[in-house]
Amino acid sequence: MLSIGSANFAGAAPRTLSAADDGAKVVQQTQPNGQMLDVIMQSPAVGTNVGMRLLLPPGWTPNATRTWPVLYLLPGCCEPKDFRAWTELTDIAAFAKNKNVLIAMPTDGANGNFSDWWNYGKYGPPNWEKFHLDEMRQILERNYHAGQQRAVAGLSAGAYGAMEYASRRPGMFQAAAAFSGTPNVRSMFGDFGVMVGNFRTGQKQEALWGDPVAQADIWKAHNPYDNAENLRGTRLYIATGNGFPGPLHLITDNGLNMFEMPTLPNSLMFVNKLNRLNIPVTTHFYGAGTHMWGYWIHELKRAWPLLTKGF
Repeated sequence: MLSIGSANFAGAAPRTLSAADDGAKVVQQTQPNGQMLDVIMQSPAVGTNVGMRLLLPPGWTPNATRTWPVLYLLPGCCEPKDFRAWTELTDIAAFAKNKNVLIAMPTDGANGNFSDWWNYGKYGPPNWEKFHLDEMRQILERNYHAGQQRAVAGLSAGAYGAMEYASRRPGMFQAAAAFSGTPNVRSMFGDFGVMVGNFRTGQKQEALWGDPVAQADIWKAHNPYDNAENLRGTRLYIATGNGFPGPLHLITDNGLNMFEMPTLPNSLMFVNKLNRLNIPVTTHFYGAGTHMWGYWIHELKRAWPLLTKGF
């Protein structure tokens, strides 16, 4: 475990870490192995300490004089392994071992919905968008050699997050990929997913964006479907299954998968909107497939060339 405000790696002298503009700062680092680095940050935006796991590219050192492209790899809802999930539940570390990309896997709390919360008009923490796209980005760039080339990808709730962030910050990400997501949260399939996620984590539904009718403008502002025009110029990848067991399902996952099934029509609506706007998108609607990690890592590998083109 490393001391607050400094970094100390094997073979490297301690160095002072820089804070974000609003004072967000690194308070703890641990290095599970030579490829991984876990970073705990004190976040004014979220109002508590939050974490991310980094997969370091070949040649990365604390005192490097170059930068690396960054993939923001987002988790789903309600994952007990939190920011460690991608590495503990898939082989992403082995896949990325020789990739020239810094992979940042942040927490989204219990279910932060990748959004700054309305909080019944009071706003204030938790501000997950501000954390991920301002605080975390600045900490990555000022301390961990993150460059200006960025892509974002996520699964389930994180799939929504990838499209949400790319559409709310046009040009920040050169590419965005969504695996098993609901990018239209104002549809009957999308608002149900938001409701289920908040119910599972014991959060009040209307604290997020308010009532879907009374605060329709807030819902619209956070709906990638409504803001699809902002994705013009971003390389896009959308993939989902149909909820029936496929070749990658686990033996414990028998029958219809209630979490995957709604993602297909929702994603199709989103893709149809992109097509009407003449915005290019790569899709993989692979038929039989459930809401499980085997499919998500498979799709990340499939999307990798699109996500990292030019990196």
